[in-house]
Amino acid sequence: TSVLAQRAAAAALQDAQFLEQTLRNNVEGRRKLVAGLERLGLGQVSSAANFVLFDTGRDAGAVAAALEEQGVIVRALRAKRLVRHLRVSVGLPAEVERFLGALGHVLA
Repeated sequence: TSVLAQRAAAAALQDAQFLEQTLRNNVEGRRKLVAGLERLGLGQVSSAANFVLFDTGRDAGAVAAALEEQGVIVRALRAKRLVRHLRVSVGLPAEVERFLGALGHVLA
């Protein structure tokens, strides 16, 4: 990372209000992602991170490509045992809703 990025990160870590807000967003966003994935009938790996790993039930690369066509970027995993899994980062509430809507459309 650049010196500027490192300084920005250090400043963010000193901002307790920002850290608290970010943590709340991650917890709530992860909860909404998990609930939305469950509504779509998709299993996920339990997480305490800022992302959720879930099983698409099909080739994850194809699902990722279809989502990208809709402007939604997720990460397909290359590990042989995870070829049906995608990783989605927790975003802002509107971003989580957009992702879940796009995923529902792609899987329909």
